[in-house]
Amino acid sequence: VGEDLISNRTPDKSFDLNEPNQPVVNISMKNVADYLHWLREKTGKKVRIPTEAEWEYAARANNRAIWYWGNNKKNNCTYANVYDQTAEQQLAINLAVSPCRDNYVVSAPVGRFKPNNFGLYDMIGNVFEMTCSVYRFAYQGNEMKCVRSRMPHVVRGGSWDRPPMATRIAKRALVDTKTESYNLGLRLVVTE
Repeated sequence: VGEDLISNRTPDKSFDLNEPNQPVVNISMKNVADYLHWLREKTGKKVRIPTEAEWEYAARANNRAIWYWGNNKKNNCTYANVYDQTAEQQLAINLAVSPCRDNYVVSAPVGRFKPNNFGLYDMIGNVFEMTCSVYRFAYQGNEMKCVRSRMPHVVRGGSWDRPPMATRIAKRALVDTKTESYNLGLRLVVTE
């Protein structure tokens, strides 16, 4: 499967990463837990981040392809903000490049790319999304559970600084609970 460890990182160049319409980044699992607690108190709703299994179901949107739009990486820039020719021109990270231009060097404002079949935007690329599932190399049921633990958690979806195959739906990465990174964010699930 090829898991990656997401570490505390900042881009080599100075870019605005927390503009009003960009995804929130540079947050840790502790920050997320504090925010969820505050949001529950404020709204009275049950909110959390998804399990790894929920995230994958939502991202796939009943599709078995590499990406929810199919298997052709030439379409990546229509559906996702990934490492493409726009980013390569500015950053030159020396990675495989999506053969297209999305016109964003770093994270894009949310909802700028086509949604999947469930109407969900940005499930691939832009920023990695935290899950509440503890990382295990093999699927043993942990992917269906929310666990508060100091163990590494699974993040999914890839980000704007990842090459095409690192953003496929099946790609898993892990993050330590204290990690804050410029390419790490969250997605909320409301269960009530």
